[in-house]
Amino acid sequence: MLKEIVTEIDDILDWISLDLRQQARVLTSFVPMGDEVASIAYVQDANAAGRSYNNYLDSVVAELKRQRDAFQQALDTYQKQEHQAADQLKGVHPHDD
Repeated sequence: MLKEIVTEIDDILDWISLDLRQQARVLTSFVPMGDEVASIAYVQDANAAGRSYNNYLDSVVAELKRQRDAFQQALDTYQKQEHQAADQLKGVHPHDD
């Protein structure tokens, strides 16, 4: 179960990186159609909203990475304990190499 969670989070991070980040870049690259106050103000607001969305994605990515790392650490600990238990059942000790 933990391995599937880690894989799913990695898939989500890839999706954000490949799809949503591209959309966020588009949302921050508007250019005014003319040199009038309305166009300039609209574009400034639109680009600011795009930057805000980009900041939101940054926070989502940071949190997902934190969660993925925590699940990976739990998985690694579980697998290590499982391996040690299997070795003990076989009568093999890690020090007997």
